[in-house]
Amino acid sequence: MREIKFKAWHIPTKKWASRNICLEKEMLWEIDHQVKLLVSWDEKECAEYELVQFTGLYDCEGRQIWEGDILEYEYIDKHKEHFEGVAHVFWDDVNCGFCLKIIKDSHNDLRSRMSLFYANTGSLKLWVIGNRLESPELLEVKE
Repeated sequence: MREIKFKAWHIPTKKWASRNICLEKEMLWEIDHQVKLLVSWDEKECAEYELVQFTGLYDCEGRQIWEGDILEYEYIDKHKEHFEGVAHVFWDDVNCGFCLKIIKDSHNDLRSRMSLFYANTGSLKLWVIGNRLESPELLEVKE
């Protein structure tokens, strides 16, 4: 079973509030040397934070992969064709799971997304290169 973890990005300061976040009874807690309430979950206070969730997966270097991360990837499809590119991790309600939104692909592949399910099959290799909150410029398509 995967570990359920969150991080909170404080939008006004553009910094992570903590790497140890707990959601309980509609309140956001920061857990470090002491437990302190960051926000009660009302719209005004909540708007200052963006939560991201740990996917339960690790990249090829052993780094945790989080929602919002930007990854370089290599993928071999069922026809043994090799693809590589850059993608962004997001939660997909349709597939009920974390997916990759393709930003750039070596074959100009027309798929707009790929399930992270394939990461466990060995046919998809991932490397974290940043995230959309700290490095939004990585989301730009470079020719």
